[in-house]
Amino acid sequence: MSSLKEIPSHVWAFVLQYSNVVVTVLVCLCFFFFYKISNDTKHYEELHNLQMENVMIVNDIRQSMDMLGEQSRHINAMEEALEMRTDQLNEAAAFINLLIKKLQSLGEWPLKEESFPKPGSPTRSEA
Repeated sequence: MSSLKEIPSHVWAFVLQYSNVVVTVLVCLCFFFFYKISNDTKHYEELHNLQMENVMIVNDIRQSMDMLGEQSRHINAMEEALEMRTDQLNEAAAFINLLIKKLQSLGEWPLKEESFPKPGSPTRSEA
């Protein structure tokens, strides 16, 4: 038990005897900790910047995907409209072919030159 009571005095004697070494070691430890904290701070700053860049890229990708979806909807609408117009043109062509066949059966096809309107003269609908 007596040796436990003497330990602080032995430590204090050691510190006083080697004070230059103890101070140097403490200063080196302080510099090491400051250096370590500085590196950790830079590392977390870079990590934060990368995460923010990642968030911006994800937002850009989401906006691009939204824009692509909207373009896809517009393209589908245009394709539907084009299909409707194509059907209307096919119906008109079928109707014109039917009229031509009817005119052929009546002997009025091909049209004769005298049935064409002359330039400057009004047609029946204009008169």
